[in-house]
Amino acid sequence: MASEDCYELRNALTLGNYNQVIGEAPSIKPSPYSAKSTDQKDLTIERDYLLARARMGIKMYSAAIRDLESSTDRSHRALVCLAEYLKADSSSAKAKAVETAKEIVDSAMRDEGEASEKSTLMAITCATVLMHAGELNTAHIWIKTWISSLTKKQNAQDPSSCGPNALLLELHALLVDIYLRINRIEHAENELKAMDKIDEDSAISVLWHAWVLLRKGGDKDAKEALRNFNELKDKYGNTCMLLNGAALCHMAVREFEEALKVLEEALSIRENDVDVMINTMICQKQLRPSTDNKTMLEVVRSAGPSHPWVWEYNRLSDGFEDAAALVQNL
Repeated sequence: MASEDCYELRNALTLGNYNQVIGEAPSIKPSPYSAKSTDQKDLTIERDYLLARARMGIKMYSAAIRDLESSTDRSHRALVCLAEYLKADSSSAKAKAVETAKEIVDSAMRDEGEASEKSTLMAITCATVLMHAGELNTAHIWIKTWISSLTKKQNAQDPSSCGPNALLLELHALLVDIYLRINRIEHAENELKAMDKIDEDSAISVLWHAWVLLRKGGDKDAKEALRNFNELKDKYGNTCMLLNGAALCHMAVREFEEALKVLEEALSIRENDVDVMINTMICQKQLRPSTDNKTMLEVVRSAGPSHPWVWEYNRLSDGFEDAAALVQNL
């Protein structure tokens, strides 16, 4: 289930242009001349899914939940589950969301008997929940299952049809993400090759090539990654995500002044973006070690309490305080 009518929205969502999705989604409506009523229903489901996902991108979790909580569609239920996970401020609430995601997938497999194209958005979303929770193995199994099923069906149908291609690209991108998280660059590159066979010029393929190049390290790869981010910016416009990626490329080759300029531009788009604020503090310290980042640090800790960098900072800070107390008591 991936309509050509939602092509631009999917690209915008992939690149972090959430306001574009929120602004344009309401204008996408089923054609009264559609041959199948199921096509109209599927378009509405995908449009509402993308709209809610964009709201989640700007942390409007309650709005996303409110829009979809009455829906019986599994992809919508999965997205409510993801919103609940991201919104949760307790480990028990997050654990409940993870269990719900597993129940949704199990229910779909029991009812449909296979990993179908119809349930792919649901699988992508539930796998994302588990990735946030660190349950990468189960997420990996789900994604591989859906890739195998969709690939077989695509080979038996029209290989140029939009639906399977768009969904397969998203599934492969999730695998790239998983492999980067566990430092298996070689497997991530294999997934990129699979994406290139489907559509090497797609926004999602170019984006994930950039992330893999950046992760590989080295000046040459960082500069090539920067070209990818700039290509996407030139084609689709600036987004906070693309600017942050470009800044990371500059940081990788020790161009901190240039990185800081790009990060300031990103903050002008979304002033409370946690990743951008973290990288801004790092650049400021590299350029001016005496810089006082306490105010921005508190904003970061408040805006992203579950962010991996914030969690690690708090862990190290607490450890330092404990060690200092021990020394004082000697």
